[in-house]
Amino acid sequence: MNKTIVLSLFFVLLSSWILAAPVAYTNKASFLSNVSVVSPQSINFDSYDAGTILTNQTISGITFRSPGSIPLQVINASSGVRNPMVSSSGTKILSPGGSNLTQEEDDLELIFANPLRAFGMDVIFDTPDGASFVSASFYDASNNLIHQIGPHIPAPTGGITFVGLVADSVLISRVVIDDFDPSAPDDHIAYDSLVFCPVPEPTSFLLLCLASLGMALILKRK
Repeated sequence: MNKTIVLSLFFVLLSSWILAAPVAYTNKASFLSNVSVVSPQSINFDSYDAGTILTNQTISGITFRSPGSIPLQVINASSGVRNPMVSSSGTKILSPGGSNLTQEEDDLELIFANPLRAFGMDVIFDTPDGASFVSASFYDASNNLIHQIGPHIPAPTGGITFVGLVADSVLISRVVIDDFDPSAPDDHIAYDSLVFCPVPEPTSFLLLCLASLGMALILKRK
């Protein structure tokens, strides 16, 4: 291997990291298998009492906001809203408006204290009829839309849809779940099992780059 090949490999690795395109997922296993999802952290709501309000609360660097005035309330999944719902982590879920049938608008905004490389979560429907009026939008620090999943994310049998994005070089600063037709009867939705990856320290990548440069220098001396 000559130094030209080594340097070419170095620049290919560098450009692949810089130019990596965001990849969206609606399957959690596929999301977790992405090589960029390293040492993911998670949040669920099982440690909170039913009735706890998390509006404007920050957990592990993620601030939970309600774009409207409806409170973000922890409920027992088995209580649900119109129907019992399913928790993907245990027994509790986060429901805008709690179990109140009259509060249909189930929007959620998540703001990250430190931008993330990857983020995903479970969206739970109490009437999983296959369709929804719900979208998931991912934004960067300048409020530019990175990607939108939707406008109609699946509402499958079983009631849980995963939405996630691996952004790599374009970091995620905010996520908005938009229930854009709050009059629809299947739009009582809740949330569970947030999974996220802070920007990793670039140790492995830097070591690879340094090794490539070191090899190039050795070859140059020969």
